[in-house]
Amino acid sequence: MKATQLRWKGTFSLMQACEKTVLQTKFAEYLSRLDPERDPSSVKPEEALFYLQDLAARRNQVAHGVLPDDLLSTELLTSYIDFFEAFGHGLYQVCQLEVLPYIVDHQAIPLGTPSDVFLKGEVVCIPISDMTLKVGDAIVARSGDGKTLQVGWIKEMQLADTSHDEIVISNEVEVGLHLTFKSKKSHAFFLPKVSLTNLVY
Repeated sequence: MKATQLRWKGTFSLMQACEKTVLQTKFAEYLSRLDPERDPSSVKPEEALFYLQDLAARRNQVAHGVLPDDLLSTELLTSYIDFFEAFGHGLYQVCQLEVLPYIVDHQAIPLGTPSDVFLKGEVVCIPISDMTLKVGDAIVARSGDGKTLQVGWIKEMQLADTSHDEIVISNEVEVGLHLTFKSKKSHAFFLPKVSLTNLVY
């Protein structure tokens, strides 16, 4: 498929989005199911996106009044459905990652930098006030130079050495957050106001 067939006006082309989709967790899991012996990262985009390109070619044939020589069987259609389910999940992840910088700048509550980190960066202690935190909340960390964003979730929270599933904070207190990723004291943390439930980073 030509790149011009998959392009929109914006910051990046649809073809670039498709290529990024191949690298996302959900789509990589799909590739692993197809070939458990092969590393998904070794699959080239043009190979991974065969079904998408084939369907576009078939659509173009029909649009010009030509019926494809080989009609798809029920079994083959199931393979297409499996592909597009995985592709849809992966593309959704790509779109969320592309808008993550905007979310951090405009739709997130700044938490500041941690006073300390433990467990090789998985636990951060942050002074927090005037908010509610829950286990499972998404957390975004921005590197000190501002070039890298990480996103994950709160696995556990501790206040005064006691674990809580939810903490309603008014006056400033230091909360320990056990996260699903590793960070540093130089990282700035943010609590998104929008849902990132389906994002895997």
